[in-house]
Amino acid sequence: MRKKQLLATFVLFGCVTMFECNWWPWRDARDIRKFVNTTAPVWTYLTSEMTNIECKVDEYIVMAAEYVKFLRSYYRGRERFSYKLLAKFDSVRKKRMTISSPGGTIKQTEDIVYMSRDLSCAVVKVTTSTKGIQKTYDLRIRDSAIHVRPQSKCMEHFRWKAGRQGYLLYRDYCRNLQRS
Repeated sequence: MRKKQLLATFVLFGCVTMFECNWWPWRDARDIRKFVNTTAPVWTYLTSEMTNIECKVDEYIVMAAEYVKFLRSYYRGRERFSYKLLAKFDSVRKKRMTISSPGGTIKQTEDIVYMSRDLSCAVVKVTTSTKGIQKTYDLRIRDSAIHVRPQSKCMEHFRWKAGRQGYLLYRDYCRNLQRS
């Protein structure tokens, strides 16, 4: 009886390991390219970062197999900030891209932690190394789905990873500000 329990424990551990480890061939369908491969804006709806910005949006301009060029914009008060950025896709970790600015002032990695099947929303881990290594989480939503509340699974994953409610960056007036 004890041998059967021990064997069952090893089998269960082996199954969990196969599905969680990065080397397992069927491991993980999260591919950040799939989420950013859109001509529509992608909004940061919530973030775990304590910030005073709002209406943060990414607009993807040039998509290639190895990289994507995009414009990241947001408002701080009434002032709009926009940056042209380059994101290089990681060839090993499909869920990751490394972002840099032309002058090299911005450098961060973004990893898809959760992505909805219909690609309408995703939870992204943002890692920066400007003031030591800092990790935050964003809930991002494609423009086509921004007029409704984010999917409950996206909200659950964001709260689970962020450990709290988060700071709301998207407001109804953001789409109007983008056009101006």
